[in-house]
Amino acid sequence: MTPVVGGLLLGPAGLLIGALTGAKKVVEKISKISIKVLVNSIDKPFHEIVFYNGNPIKNDSAIHKIYSELADEWIGRFSAIINMSGD
Repeated sequence: MTPVVGGLLLGPAGLLIGALTGAKKVVEKISKISIKVLVNSIDKPFHEIVFYNGNPIKNDSAIHKIYSELADEWIGRFSAIINMSGD
């Protein structure tokens, strides 16, 4: 929206200035990586498995990649167990 307003108020130069000043960098940080496993219990129908719980880390960091891959591995294992039990 900023570039359009700049263009309307200041012409082509305003459009360029509006585009340059509107740029923002967003950095996502994660402080917890976990999965929830559904279990057959009325009292506590799920169990959370925490792989990382600490200081915020960037979502493109090596640490995030390691823990995310570990969580994905366990999701795959649980899926395989569920699929085997249905046979």
